[in-house]
Amino acid sequence: MKIPVRLLRLLKDELYLFTLSNEPTNNIKVAAIDDDRIANDELVISIGTTETVSLIGLKGISADQWYRNIVMHDLKYDIKDLLDYAPTLAKQVSGKLPVNSLYEDKYQRIEGIDKLLVNDFEEIISNTIRRDRSKHPQISIESILKEISDIDKQMINIAYLKKSK
Repeated sequence: MKIPVRLLRLLKDELYLFTLSNEPTNNIKVAAIDDDRIANDELVISIGTTETVSLIGLKGISADQWYRNIVMHDLKYDIKDLLDYAPTLAKQVSGKLPVNSLYEDKYQRIEGIDKLLVNDFEEIISNTIRRDRSKHPQISIESILKEISDIDKQMINIAYLKKSK
């Protein structure tokens, strides 16, 4: 399909003006591709997709979110993408980051992932958590969920439980 150069130049100018002002014009509007307000005969240009989450967002994942995801499964990234990022995140948090819940043999070629596989629960517990366990009197997951209503505080307190709990 050939597109006239005049049309491409107009598109370039309109897109440039839109990026400067972030205001729709007569020729450029922003809407989802499946928006009913877009007529079937209008020229549509799609940049990105609505079904996938940007991988750039992975750089914003914290260790807290990683641990929460182990329990809640609430990160919206592909498992391979998470495992690709895991060694980088682990370097930021003392080298400890459990990946076992996501890992499968097909991901063994990811550089540094083998160092993050945990064989014993105590391997992932930081010295700070070991030292501060006495400050967190809950004795089981059930007691934490019963006594603490804030889900973030629940996740923090679960980290202080011993392996047997």
